[in-house]
Amino acid sequence: MATILGIDPGTRITGFAVIDNSTSHRQRVIDVGVIRFNRKLNYQQRIVSLYTTVQQLANDHRPDMAIIEKAFFGINASSALKLGEARGAIFVALSSCNVPMFEVSPTQVKKFITGSGHASKQQLAIAIARLFQITMPKATADATDALAVAFCHHLVQ
Repeated sequence: MATILGIDPGTRITGFAVIDNSTSHRQRVIDVGVIRFNRKLNYQQRIVSLYTTVQQLANDHRPDMAIIEKAFFGINASSALKLGEARGAIFVALSSCNVPMFEVSPTQVKKFITGSGHASKQQLAIAIARLFQITMPKATADATDALAVAFCHHLVQ
C-alpha cells in the first residue's frame, strides 16, 4: 500500500492530489489542490516555480510514487512544447526527491473512472466526487483531474 501523488500538468495551472491507499476497501484523500502561477511571472519563472512547488509537495508528503497525466497531443506545437517543458520540470523535481514516476493517458483515466475514454471534464469530476465522497467546486477541474490520475495508479504498474 502506498501514498500516491497525482499530477495534472499545466503551464498556467497544475493540479495535484495526494491519496493514501493503505486501507483495503477505500482510498483516502490527503491533499488536493492546484498550483497557480502569478501572471506577472515570465514563462521561465513559472517553470522554476513549478519545479520548486512540486519538489516541496514531494518533500511534504513523501509519496511512494507519482502518477503524471501524459500530454494531450491535440494542442498546437507551441503549447505542446511548453507543456513538455512543464512536465520536464515536474520530472526533475520528483527525481530529485527519489519519487518513482509513472504516466497514464487522459483517455485511460476517463475510461477507468467513468467507463468512457471520451467523458467530459464535468463527467469525470462528478464521478471522482462520488468515488471519494467529496465536494469539488467547479473551479478546481485541474485538481479533480489530478485526483483521478492518482486513483488510476494501478493502471500504470
